[in-house]
Amino acid sequence: MSELSTTNTQPARTVEAVTLEIQTLQRQAQQLLLGYAIEIGRRLVEVKAMLPHGQWGTYIKEQVGYSQSTANNLMRIFEEYGTAQQSIFGPEANSQAIGNLSYTKALRLLALPADEREAFVEEHQVEDMSTRELEAAIRERDDALRQAEEDRAEREAAEQARAKIAEDMRLANERVAQLSQELEELRSRPVEVAVQHAEEEELDQARREAAADARARVEALEKELAAARKQQSDLLNQHQEMDQKLKEARQERRDAMDAQKAAREELKQTREALERARKELRASGNKEITQFGVYFEACQEDFSRMMGILHKLKAGGDDEGRAKLTAAGGALLGAMEKQLAPFREEGAASC
Repeated sequence: MSELSTTNTQPARTVEAVTLEIQTLQRQAQQLLLGYAIEIGRRLVEVKAMLPHGQWGTYIKEQVGYSQSTANNLMRIFEEYGTAQQSIFGPEANSQAIGNLSYTKALRLLALPADEREAFVEEHQVEDMSTRELEAAIRERDDALRQAEEDRAEREAAEQARAKIAEDMRLANERVAQLSQELEELRSRPVEVAVQHAEEEELDQARREAAADARARVEALEKELAAARKQQSDLLNQHQEMDQKLKEARQERRDAMDAQKAAREELKQTREALERARKELRASGNKEITQFGVYFEACQEDFSRMMGILHKLKAGGDDEGRAKLTAAGGALLGAMEKQLAPFREEGAASC
């Protein structure tokens, strides 16, 4: 009788509590699935080596019911994440960080170089991410690498242009110095007349012609010198502009790196805060709080899906659509913040 009464006094299970248990089991099942996917891939690699040429496609379709892409994914999962020998403790990955992930996340991570995956998983806390968040993080990583490569190419082109301008300036400076010296010598040189025996009138005529030739030569040199000095000035301006552009580009890169670092830190703190809130909600025995936790996680997942759509629009170049949806999302968040504000103020007052 006492046993019956003890059983009857246990708290009733709720839909929300059972839902949380289901979600926990789902995460555990996803992690187990990766281990089994690795072992399936191991055996697919083995049997493919046994089959005669040309029979592989028929085998995977008729014997195991896989498409070519699914079989390829499973074999690559094994090749990238599998251990050299099967573990006596059951299916497992060659990395603990990877082994804690779902099959889908591990598959997405194949887009990264092998030597970057584990660090990426730890730095971005991939285990706590949704698949959409992971896809977004990989896209951001790829965009950053592409931007870095474009910046590097621009820097190299700018440095080459700068070197060309510097060489042109050196040649222009030499030409200006040469022309200045020639002009000075011409101005200081007496007019020479190559006449040995001539009448005075002929001698005067020769002097006038020589003086005219000298003036023409001086004028030509002055024009050439002015053009050389203008080129020198233009090159100096180009050199200064190039230096300024390089400085601005370096500052933009520093600002972008700082912004990315700050965004990663903010995202990390947000995830940590969400995880703390999630744990507190799960630990609570209050029915309303437990129910709130279910809605809370659903809201997070929906928000991740919304962000995934925005990333797709950005990648597709649909700036107008992205701007409209971003504005709509911002309006929704603003409205939610206004509705939450009274509850936050009441909580602060009660403290």
